[in-house]
Amino acid sequence: MTQRRLLIVAHAPSPNTQTLLDAVVGGARSDENK
Repeated sequence: MTQRRLLIVAHAPSPNTQTLLDAVVGGARSDENK
């Protein structure tokens, strides 16, 4: 099976966008997405 990759490019200048970035990265790393 081919390994999947996701490139996330983010600029997180505020606490809210940092929280959003953390959620996106956490979701992308979740075992449910395999």
